[in-house]
Amino acid sequence: MPAAKSLSRNYFYHGTRVLKNKYQTKNAEQLEKRMARDVANAILALQKEELPERFDASYIKHIHRCLFGKTFEWAGCTRDMLFKFQDGTSALMSKMGLNPDFSFVDGEKIQEQLLSFGEIIAGKNNLKGLSREEFVREVTQFFASLNWIHPFSEGNGRVQRLFFEKLAENAGHELDFSLVTNKRMTSVCAEAMENSNLEPMEHMFEDISDPKRRSLLKNFMHHATIFKEGILDTRCIVVAKEGVSISGSVLDITRDNFVINSNDTLIICATKDLERGTLKTLKKGDFVSLTPSQTPGVLIPERRMGPLSQSELSSMISQNSSVQECLQNIKRLSKIIYGNPEAVNGTMNLVLRSPHYAQQISERIQNDPKSIAKLAGRKFLCWKSRTRKAAERHVVLLSVAVETHGKIVTRARNESMEEHQQKQMRAGHAVALPSRYLSEFFSLSPQQRENALSQDPGLKEDFEDYVRSLNQRLSPNDRKAIREEDCMALSRTLDVSVVQAQKIVELVKITDGIKQELEHSASKYLTMKNSASKYLTMKNSAYARDPEQVYGNLSYTSAQSQEQVYGNLSYTSAQSQEQVYGNLSYTSAQSQEQVYGNLSYTSAQSQEQVYGNLSYTSAQSQEQVYGNLSYTSAQNQNPAHDSVYGSIQSVKDLQQQDPEHNYAEIDFTKSTNRPVQRSDSSKTPYSTVKKSRSNNRTQSPCI
Repeated sequence: MPAAKSLSRNYFYHGTRVLKNKYQTKNAEQLEKRMARDVANAILALQKEELPERFDASYIKHIHRCLFGKTFEWAGCTRDMLFKFQDGTSALMSKMGLNPDFSFVDGEKIQEQLLSFGEIIAGKNNLKGLSREEFVREVTQFFASLNWIHPFSEGNGRVQRLFFEKLAENAGHELDFSLVTNKRMTSVCAEAMENSNLEPMEHMFEDISDPKRRSLLKNFMHHATIFKEGILDTRCIVVAKEGVSISGSVLDITRDNFVINSNDTLIICATKDLERGTLKTLKKGDFVSLTPSQTPGVLIPERRMGPLSQSELSSMISQNSSVQECLQNIKRLSKIIYGNPEAVNGTMNLVLRSPHYAQQISERIQNDPKSIAKLAGRKFLCWKSRTRKAAERHVVLLSVAVETHGKIVTRARNESMEEHQQKQMRAGHAVALPSRYLSEFFSLSPQQRENALSQDPGLKEDFEDYVRSLNQRLSPNDRKAIREEDCMALSRTLDVSVVQAQKIVELVKITDGIKQELEHSASKYLTMKNSASKYLTMKNSAYARDPEQVYGNLSYTSAQSQEQVYGNLSYTSAQSQEQVYGNLSYTSAQSQEQVYGNLSYTSAQSQEQVYGNLSYTSAQSQEQVYGNLSYTSAQNQNPAHDSVYGSIQSVKDLQQQDPEHNYAEIDFTKSTNRPVQRSDSSKTPYSTVKKSRSNNRTQSPCI
């Protein structure tokens, strides 16, 4: 034992706890900084490497060697192997543990455990073909096992992360360890080793393998402004586990989730787990207790599709219409040149597997066509048969056709691989049954659904998310089967029972119907909005043309024999003719009562007429203002005979009747058809409209 302890100390510089390193630094902080930079670069390079055939001890050592090759002399060597440093010392670390009460695997058992580890993974086909849930259960066991082996004296955690990321990639899954804080990783590993409790570790793999959970973690860590830089790594951050009750104080709230601080663990919860309406009143610091809802049952299960085999890929390429057309052309030319359409079949099969050979075969045909087969026709000295001449003429065409064939095969190959990847992604997406809220929403009538959406905007987002999930899973062929209600075909493509396929058809038709309702409502709203916008534009345009002539709905100018169009009124001051414009129909006939639209008017002198919105008195030489009409009937008559309001005969009487207006400022004269203002015009609130008289014909005002 003393010898073993002495050998383990040789990993460190004498008198320090700093590992011997290629940087020759004894400063722990400098070592960590330089090592982190080199390890980050090595990780990027390893992620670009092709996947290994076997996930065993050799691959584990390869990862360690790549990560720490620039840092440690012993990179890639396990701690049970005696390593000799360049300074002449030797090191070995057979004993290693978290604390005095718990140790990792003893040095003499490391190789045995690593061998068993690799064999078990290989026996399970490297975890291929498993659903995500099954993969999580298996990978938890293997992660705990490799962590217990702890084969290296330093760097085990980083090696494990990269090893299992590559294992997941090979199995068609994704793990993102960047979302696991140091505090959480240490906690789950300690719980697994000291208490044989794998549940926290399995929860960790659930969080970093499920796309929705990963999204919650990413959003929180990206927007976690409540923590200073570096503090997050010291906290255990998890996503709420379905069916497990939690309680604590609210630390942060967003539209989609909120964070609870429970016993120094930050738990991210989805807002959908709250009762409807609770989120509006929830605030930071509130104490909450809830049980996240269980994931609804599965409507369409995920289906794992492996990578394309070479034979499958070749079959897909050969069925491509462009490839088949090109092959037909090659056979036609081959018949002319060699007398046999199948003469180049062998070389074309080679091109199908490896398109880059097409260029070589093309050059070979052009330079030495006889190397493929005997040319058609006969040749004797300088004489050539017609068939031979035709064969030689078509050699160049065949060479070009083969080269073109290689390019077409390459394009078809890429298209086939891309199509398969899309199928893999589609098949790997499971669709859950609708939540309780959505199920209730689907059962409502169209009017009730409209009311529900207006009261709960979040319901529309839930519906759109669910429709998006269906669209991601259903292929064009699936959609066709749903339209035709072909449940047998749908059950085969989705790998479900016929009864389940029937439920899928019904649900998709319901969602499609609701989607059409929403689109119709949106279209109707847009039409109304455009109409309102058009009305406002027209109104603003009319005001801009003549802003001084707008009075309510009436704008009027008494200009003889000219057409005026303002607001809703179009008027022509043409005597003794009937004019009909807009809402006004008017005849300039004296002493007769005219009632058209909103206007009732009598051209009777010295009498007050009140009709609709018009109050008018045909009083000579004085200004009258009633309602929306400002009018002056001045006819060169003696003002002594003027009358304004019934029995009022003088300016004094006018002033007593209407003290708010200064009638003393107005001088009524015989020589003009309008009052002469003796003071500033701003003191007189009246405007005037000229009424002229010519040849005993009266031009009447019109409103």
